[in-house]
Amino acid sequence: MREAKVDQAALMMPALEDDETLTETSQREVWLRIVVSAFRDGYKWRLSDGGEKLFTATMEDTDFVNSVMDGKVSLSANDTLKCLIREDQKLGPSGLSKDVTVLRVIEHIPGAKQMKLI
Repeated sequence: MREAKVDQAALMMPALEDDETLTETSQREVWLRIVVSAFRDGYKWRLSDGGEKLFTATMEDTDFVNSVMDGKVSLSANDTLKCLIREDQKLGPSGLSKDVTVLRVIEHIPGAKQMKLI
Protein backbone atom coordinates (compact mmCIF):
# COMPACT_ATOMS: atom_id res chain seq x y z
CA MET A 1 0.00 0.00 0.00
CA ARG A 2 2.85 2.43 0.67
CA GLU A 3 3.98 2.20 -2.97
CA ALA A 4 0.59 3.54 -4.13
CA LYS A 5 1.15 6.81 -2.26
CA VAL A 6 4.56 7.23 -3.89
CA ASP A 7 3.01 6.69 -7.33
CA GLN A 8 0.36 9.37 -6.74
CA ALA A 9 2.97 12.13 -6.86
CA ALA A 10 4.09 10.95 -10.29
CA LEU A 11 0.55 11.32 -11.62
CA MET A 12 0.19 14.95 -10.49
CA MET A 13 0.26 17.58 -13.24
CA PRO A 14 3.19 19.97 -12.84
CA ALA A 15 2.22 23.43 -11.59
CA LEU A 16 2.13 26.18 -14.18
CA GLU A 17 4.17 29.32 -13.75
CA ASP A 18 2.15 32.31 -12.50
CA ASP A 19 1.85 33.91 -15.93
CA GLU A 20 1.98 30.77 -18.09
CA THR A 21 -1.23 29.90 -19.95
CA LEU A 22 -1.58 27.04 -22.42
CA THR A 23 -4.06 27.63 -25.25
CA GLU A 24 -5.61 25.20 -27.73
CA THR A 25 -7.77 26.60 -30.57
CA SER A 26 -9.97 24.63 -32.95
CA GLN A 27 -12.62 25.42 -35.58
CA ARG A 28 -15.50 23.21 -36.65
CA GLU A 29 -18.98 23.23 -38.16
CA VAL A 30 -21.80 22.36 -35.76
CA TRP A 31 -25.56 22.47 -35.39
CA LEU A 32 -26.67 24.80 -32.59
CA ARG A 33 -30.07 25.40 -31.06
CA ILE A 34 -30.78 29.00 -29.99
CA VAL A 35 -31.82 29.26 -26.33
CA VAL A 36 -31.32 33.02 -25.87
CA SER A 37 -30.22 35.48 -28.55
CA ALA A 38 -28.56 38.75 -27.54
CA PHE A 39 -28.20 41.70 -29.87
CA ARG A 40 -26.44 44.22 -27.63
CA ASP A 41 -22.68 44.52 -27.92
CA GLY A 42 -20.86 42.56 -25.24
CA TYR A 43 -23.75 40.17 -24.55
CA LYS A 44 -23.34 36.50 -25.36
CA TRP A 45 -25.82 34.11 -26.93
CA ARG A 46 -26.94 31.05 -24.95
CA LEU A 47 -26.87 27.96 -27.17
CA SER A 48 -27.17 24.19 -27.08
CA ASP A 49 -25.31 21.66 -29.20
CA GLY A 50 -27.62 18.83 -28.15
CA GLY A 51 -25.60 17.97 -25.06
CA GLU A 52 -26.84 18.18 -21.50
CA LYS A 53 -25.21 21.52 -20.72
CA LEU A 54 -26.03 24.89 -22.30
CA PHE A 55 -23.15 27.24 -23.12
CA THR A 56 -22.62 30.87 -24.07
CA ALA A 57 -20.94 32.12 -27.21
CA THR A 58 -19.93 35.41 -28.75
CA MET A 59 -21.70 36.05 -32.08
CA GLU A 60 -19.25 37.53 -34.59
CA ASP A 61 -21.33 37.04 -37.75
CA THR A 62 -22.39 40.67 -38.19
CA ASP A 63 -24.13 39.91 -41.52
CA PHE A 64 -26.45 37.42 -39.79
CA VAL A 65 -27.11 39.74 -36.83
CA ASN A 66 -27.83 42.65 -39.20
CA SER A 67 -30.25 40.45 -41.18
CA VAL A 68 -32.13 39.70 -37.98
CA MET A 69 -32.08 43.36 -36.89
CA ASP A 70 -33.37 44.46 -40.32
CA GLY A 71 -36.21 41.91 -40.20
CA LYS A 72 -34.89 39.84 -43.11
CA VAL A 73 -34.46 36.82 -40.81
CA SER A 74 -36.91 36.07 -38.01
CA LEU A 75 -35.75 34.07 -34.98
CA SER A 76 -38.09 32.00 -32.84
CA ALA A 77 -38.00 29.21 -30.27
CA ASN A 78 -36.43 25.97 -31.46
CA ASP A 79 -34.56 27.54 -34.39
CA THR A 80 -31.39 25.72 -35.37
CA LEU A 81 -28.25 27.24 -36.87
CA LYS A 82 -25.47 25.47 -38.72
CA CYS A 83 -22.40 27.47 -37.71
CA LEU A 84 -18.66 27.65 -38.05
CA ILE A 85 -17.38 28.06 -34.50
CA ARG A 86 -14.01 28.62 -32.89
CA GLU A 87 -13.26 27.11 -29.50
CA ASP A 88 -10.41 28.57 -27.45
CA GLN A 89 -9.51 26.31 -24.53
CA LYS A 90 -7.15 27.75 -21.93
CA LEU A 91 -5.27 26.11 -19.09
CA GLY A 92 -3.73 28.53 -16.66
CA PRO A 93 -3.08 29.06 -12.97
CA SER A 94 -6.80 29.72 -12.39
CA GLY A 95 -7.84 26.44 -14.05
CA LEU A 96 -9.38 25.25 -17.29
CA SER A 97 -11.77 27.42 -19.34
CA LYS A 98 -13.28 27.48 -22.81
CA ASP A 99 -14.54 30.40 -24.92
CA VAL A 100 -16.80 29.73 -27.90
CA THR A 101 -17.18 32.17 -30.80
CA VAL A 102 -19.66 31.83 -33.67
CA LEU A 103 -17.63 32.96 -36.67
CA ARG A 104 -20.30 32.47 -39.33
CA VAL A 105 -23.88 31.26 -39.58
CA ILE A 106 -23.96 28.92 -42.56
CA GLU A 107 -27.62 27.94 -42.47
CA HIS A 108 -30.72 28.95 -40.47
CA ILE A 109 -33.46 26.35 -40.00
CA PRO A 110 -36.64 27.80 -38.44
CA GLY A 111 -38.19 25.73 -35.67
CA ALA A 112 -41.69 24.26 -35.88
CA LYS A 113 -44.41 26.87 -35.54
CA GLN A 114 -47.93 26.38 -34.25
CA MET A 115 -50.58 27.03 -36.87
CA LYS A 116 -53.40 29.46 -36.12
CA LEU A 117 -56.75 27.78 -35.50
CA ILE A 118 -58.86 30.65 -36.76
